[in-house]
Amino acid sequence: MASVAGFAGALDLSMMFVAYPDINDAFPATSPAVLSWVVTVYSIVLAALLIPSGRLADRLGRRRLFLTGIAVFGVGALASGLAPGPMWLIAARAAQAVGGAMVLPASMGVLLADPMFRAANVVAFTFSAAFFAMFFGLVLFVTEVWDEPGNRAGLFVIPAQVTAAVTSFGGGKLIDRLGHRRVMVPGALAFATGSLLLATAVGDTRSLGIWTIALVLMGAGVGTVFPSFQSGAVHAVPSRKFGIAAATTQTNIRVAGTLGVAVAVALVGGMTTSDAGTFDPLWWMLTGLAVVSAVGSWRIDTRRPTVDTVPAPSP
Repeated sequence: MASVAGFAGALDLSMMFVAYPDINDAFPATSPAVLSWVVTVYSIVLAALLIPSGRLADRLGRRRLFLTGIAVFGVGALASGLAPGPMWLIAARAAQAVGGAMVLPASMGVLLADPMFRAANVVAFTFSAAFFAMFFGLVLFVTEVWDEPGNRAGLFVIPAQVTAAVTSFGGGKLIDRLGHRRVMVPGALAFATGSLLLATAVGDTRSLGIWTIALVLMGAGVGTVFPSFQSGAVHAVPSRKFGIAAATTQTNIRVAGTLGVAVAVALVGGMTTSDAGTFDPLWWMLTGLAVVSAVGSWRIDTRRPTVDTVPAPSP
């Protein structure tokens, strides 16, 4: 149940990237700046409430907060579906975020001075900004440049999603054996390589081969880095602090995601041309953020120390 609830919260934000072009068409008189709040208000409210919710989860009990959050989230989701206008939709999305803020710390559950915690949260910020901006940019590219309808746009990001799902499972096993650094650094560099391919090799015509390779690389980065910085952040955190630790990292993720989407909207959200080159600044931004994430991941070293064997003295 906790895993399903956590998945629903993540799905709620990511599905908005697919729905954004249709929302834009549904409210043609509303400016892109206002409509961008449909996407970003969820992360802003969630980020503001995650740490207080983490403290409540530790004090009042995770089960009680979890069930309350599920109820609030469900009411907000229903209101979103029934919203008659953009402002009502934004308000309903904010209500969903209130419920999501209750669910996430309770379903997951700091040592802020811990160097590994700090390093993991640097990666959480840079990589989350790239992650959320990526999905927004991919869907908008497909609908605006390749002129695909919104109900098919999600199909074009399946290579990234499937690869992320597969590598997140395998990556967890590798981390147990090799430590976070040896999994996260290659993963972040794979994401950077995929972003670079989008900037240099994908154009106005449907180059599905290059597109698929790029998204597989980016998906591999998501699957290995995104779960890893979360586990790395709480690697040495006492169990009694899991709620606040999870909330702190999740807040970082949501703030970064909000900023990433906001920058993506500023770069390409109001585009009036179908030129693929318009998206190049966004792809280069993703590349740079992934490289910074790789550098930060180098400091998240959780390898088990090897025990040097001392030879027995000769008789």
